[in-house]
Amino acid sequence: MEERPAAFLNNLYEEKLKHKEHRMNYVVKKFLFTIGLFGLGSSQIPTINLSPLLYLIPFVALACDLYIFAEDFKVKRIGMFVQKHCLFSCPDEKNWEILVNEYREPLAVFASLVLSLIVLLASAFAVLKTISDLRVFIIWCLLSVLATAYSFYYGWATKKKLKQPFQIN
Repeated sequence: MEERPAAFLNNLYEEKLKHKEHRMNYVVKKFLFTIGLFGLGSSQIPTINLSPLLYLIPFVALACDLYIFAEDFKVKRIGMFVQKHCLFSCPDEKNWEILVNEYREPLAVFASLVLSLIVLLASAFAVLKTISDLRVFIIWCLLSVLATAYSFYYGWATKKKLKQPFQIN
């Protein structure tokens, strides 16, 4: 293999590892931020009311989900390029990318959705204890559910784009 194509593949692999690490870091941040906001929002400080933080929790979790989806897309995009368009990768590597693409591990996305829904439900129960106007609570719940549904639809739609053929000019 020539020096330049080898350097390109090395950079591609390093980029893929970087995005996998970023994805994992966003998962950890999602846990830490939601737990931290639950703790702060539920705290009973006599002079400060921190309960409005409870309204933010589902949206912080969804923001993390969007970053997780973005990093996941970048990893899969690199794999798709190696599989279909990289002239310098070996046949075994292409076959590996084909196999990984066909037999993806489906529980990671499901786990992220379940965690976001648990965060939403826990937030709803916590907010319900502090709310005085039920209409505000219903509007907040609807916005939270719609935002959750849209973010997971967006994640699914962007992954679906990778399945569509693309041409490199």
